[in-house]
Amino acid sequence: MPVAVDDAHDLELLWARRSETANVDAWESTRIPSALRTHIEALEQVVSGFGDLTADVVHASTAAG
Repeated sequence: MPVAVDDAHDLELLWARRSETANVDAWESTRIPSALRTHIEALEQVVSGFGDLTADVVHASTAAG
């Protein structure tokens, strides 16, 4: 049964109370709604892509001169 998470503060409190040995994927799947997990994964991909683009731009500008 998923635990309701109303905001980031609730999620932080749940995370702080987790067992240090808990499997992160299992913990998330029982506490974070599927739609939110999907949204977070998409956001992580966007941020990663932006980081790659930034690194490419910096590399190109330092190589140019």
